[in-house]
Amino acid sequence: MSAGWRLAVPIGDLVLGGAVTGVVVGVAAQQTLANVFAGILLLVVRPFSIGEMVQLCSGQLGGPVTGRVLDIGLVYVRMQSDAGPVAVPNSQALNAVVCPPGYQTGTDVPLVPTDQPLGGRQCGG
Repeated sequence: MSAGWRLAVPIGDLVLGGAVTGVVVGVAAQQTLANVFAGILLLVVRPFSIGEMVQLCSGQLGGPVTGRVLDIGLVYVRMQSDAGPVAVPNSQALNAVVCPPGYQTGTDVPLVPTDQPLGGRQCGG
């Protein structure tokens, strides 16, 4: 008898099985990985901080979400709203517009008149 044993499976079948498994796991974990990477970005960039009152405006959220930020985790931003605690996925919080509470999302932003300079150095000058 030999010290080891051999599998009667060709190496090509093992590689193909590993590739298929990798694709399936990658597709299944896509949203989770997106939330984790967005959480890391939120922790580095800090568009809002813990304890701050904010309004997240995004169509993906089904309208504005207003509340006090309780925690910025790796997967969710936890907020305390008037209706109770809310957990917003990090990928949606990163894509949302961060507004002060009470901001009206349907209002137009006033434009700078074209006859007034924008300030700073002019292009080409």
